Amino acid sequence: MQSSSNGELVPPGAFVGGRDCDGTPIYVGRSIHRDDHLPAKVIPSKGCAYVCWRGKEIPKTEYEVLVGNGYEWVTSSGGSVPPNAVLGGITCHGERLYIGRVAYRNSLTIGKIHPSHGCLYIPFAGKELNFHSYEVLIGKDRSVCGFPFKKVSESCSVSIEECIPRYAPRSISIKIKF
Repeated sequence: MQSSSNGELVPPGAFVGGRDCDGTPIYVGRSIHRDDHLPAKVIPSKGCAYVCWRGKEIPKTEYEVLVGNGYEWVTSSGGSVPPNAVLGGITCHGERLYIGRVAYRNSLTIGKIHPSHGCLYIPFAGKELNFHSYEVLIGKDRSVCGFPFKKVSESCSVSIEECIPRYAPRSISIKIKF
């Protein structure tokens, strides 16, 4: 994923995961809030990303954006995810969170699948809303590996985290200057 806190709100190749109520694209992202690494909806037209946490929608100016292709959405429910689900975050207690989406009020909104809660949560209109039926983002060709998220800082440094196996947390970071 690629994070941003500057004028470049999404990197080239960012993965579009949905649409806002006004029809503008929503990108798949993630951000940190209170030691939780959370899936996020990134809406460049609003200048930030949004996460949901403890009943609230929280805007974030520092976030990462999923890049690349080879992803697709599959239907699921009750907190379940297939083996090739895209890992979108992890709670401070070590629970893995996955990327999901749902159609709600003329939008197709990105959120976090929280398996132990049995649902998808989305940040919407200042609140955290839950849904028991949703779509899960999966990698078509990646059954155990993580997915590339890019982070952009003000110096245009890019950090890529790849290959985070679902069964053993680890990461490989590559720094690229351009």
